[in-house]
Amino acid sequence: MYRNSCEEFIRELHSAAPVPGGGGASALMGSLGAALGGMVLSLSREKAKTEERQEKLDSLLRDALELEQRFLDLMNEDA
Repeated sequence: MYRNSCEEFIRELHSAAPVPGGGGASALMGSLGAALGGMVLSLSREKAKTEERQEKLDSLLRDALELEQRFLDLMNEDA
């Protein structure tokens, strides 16, 4: 389901079709939120001045990627 273009997803969401629905749309928003968090973490990592700070941000980046993928998986499960 998440391999569709944004335009396709929105068009299908607008239709009377049962899928995608609220669960899939919510999971997509969760994935986008995790991706935005990852963007901020990536930008912060570039500016980190200590190795300890970089390692912490790397850990958080991995968590954000896992969360992003989990939401996409939930979107498919909901479909």
